[in-house]
Amino acid sequence: MNRLLKAARPLLIYQLGKVGSSSLEQSLDRAWPGFTVHAHSMIPHDGETLELTGMREFVVKKQKPLLVVSLVREPISRNVSAFFENFDRELDKVGDRQNLSIDRMIEIFLAKYPHDMPLTWFDDHMKPDCGIDVYQHPFPSTGVQVIEQGHVRLLLLRMELDDPIKESAIKDFLGLKEFQIKRFNDAGQKAYVETYRLFREKFIPPDSYIEKMYESRYFKHFYADQKDQFVAKWKRLQAPNSLAA
Repeated sequence: MNRLLKAARPLLIYQLGKVGSSSLEQSLDRAWPGFTVHAHSMIPHDGETLELTGMREFVVKKQKPLLVVSLVREPISRNVSAFFENFDRELDKVGDRQNLSIDRMIEIFLAKYPHDMPLTWFDDHMKPDCGIDVYQHPFPSTGVQVIEQGHVRLLLLRMELDDPIKESAIKDFLGLKEFQIKRFNDAGQKAYVETYRLFREKFIPPDSYIEKMYESRYFKHFYADQKDQFVAKWKRLQAPNSLAA
């Protein structure tokens, strides 16, 4: 780790889960010559990697110069994706999950899933750990933003951006000659893909749920200019592929 810390400024891929960070982390790990860590939280926990411990104890806590890349994602899509990422755990809370209908899965998702998680992540984690309150910096309609504050230089990206745009932004941010995102951890490769597809086809969020998500400070900050498009997508008023799933 010491060798990597000396090679280049440490790089932290830091955001909520299920925003496309696994592919980004593995791609950056191959491209960045310095110490690279991917995390959703800096709170110590059993089984954490030595790399995460090192990043927290020797970089974050000591406020050493740090590069941070963070993706944001439209919160309803993110929550559905996270629900299925933990598919077995979520559905094991109810009996006889093998025979659950899609309608029953939708009921479980709406009633049991912690929907506020994406809405509070930046206040709960980014602000205390990196010293940056993203809500104090107006987010551009391009979906790409660089914030420099104290010892931290932060790149924020919308997940829904096309890969070439994200690649260009990351390449410029890190001063890399070349950078390409290679896909890993794709839901389409997982065992639950067919159930996930059926869920997405049938799920039409209640108006109260859309209002809760889209009237949040998180959504208004990062996606205010796309609200009508996302509402139309979830209400099946436009083709599902017109915005990233």
